[in-house]
Amino acid sequence: MIGAGNDRQFGILCECLGRRELVLEERFATNEARVRNRGELLGIIEREMEKRGTGEWLRVFEGKGMPYAAIKYILFCYLSSNSHL
Repeated sequence: MIGAGNDRQFGILCECLGRRELVLEERFATNEARVRNRGELLGIIEREMEKRGTGEWLRVFEGKGMPYAAIKYILFCYLSSNSHL
């Protein structure tokens, strides 16, 4: 899960995705524009995210100043040695 709820975080996301040019595009330049073009933007983000695995993305986002987290399936949590269920 990633969160880019403001212009600064969106810039960080674009940089991490290797798509810095998206910040300059009018259709994504402001939060209002991103909301208006949400479907298109989500498609772009999804295609980029599919290029790497979760572990890689966690390393890319680490320390960048943008909210992110891995989402685990409940079975994985149960089977994990770190689990306290």
